[in-house]
Amino acid sequence: KKMTRTLPEVLANIPEIQLSEPATKGRSMMKWSWISYNRQPLHLMLADDFDSITVAFEPSVYNGDGSETRKNIVFSIKDELYDQLFALEEAIRESLKTHVPDIDSIWVTGLKSPSNYPAQLRCKINMAGPKSVKYYNLDGEIRDKPSCFKELACNVVVVVRGVYLQKNMAGLIIEARNLQFEEKDQKDSCPFKRYDT
Repeated sequence: KKMTRTLPEVLANIPEIQLSEPATKGRSMMKWSWISYNRQPLHLMLADDFDSITVAFEPSVYNGDGSETRKNIVFSIKDELYDQLFALEEAIRESLKTHVPDIDSIWVTGLKSPSNYPAQLRCKINMAGPKSVKYYNLDGEIRDKPSCFKELACNVVVVVRGVYLQKNMAGLIIEARNLQFEEKDQKDSCPFKRYDT
C-alpha cells in the first residue's frame, strides 16, 4: 500500500531516504538514481491547506504542439514550503556525492526562490495514461480535471521518483500525481458575465 508522507515528517527522518546506485535504463545513456523512503515510493502531500499552493500557468511543453500528454506544471508556493523543499533537495543531493562527487556543479533545481514573485516548484504531470494525475474535490471525491489550471488554488500529492544524471546536468524527477481543489461555478469567474444594474 502506498503511503503519503508530509514534508516535516520526511525532513525529520532524512536517513529513511534511500537512493539507488546510479545506473542506465534500457538503451538510454542517461543514468537514474531511484528514491525510496522506508523502502516505499516517496509520495509527498505538499501542504495541509489550500492557501500554500496555486498553479502558476496552464500545464505545457516547451515547443510542444499541444498533443503531448506528459507536461510541465509550475506551482506558486509559500516561502515556508519552498524552504522545506529546498532542504529535501539539498539532503538528496548530498547523499549522491558518494557516487557523483561533482553533483553540485551540474545540479539543476526545480525550485525558483522567491523574489518579486512567489517561489515556484516545477514538476511533471501526466495528463493521460496509467500514471495520469487524479483530481479530487474537498470531500475527497474524484472529479474531472479543472477547466482552467492557471491560478487554481489546490493541494498536491507528488511522487519524488529519483534523480536523472547526464554528463552536464542532474536534477530531481518529481511528478504531480493528485490534485485536490475546490469546485467553483465557472460562470462566477467569467469576465464577460453580465450584471444587472
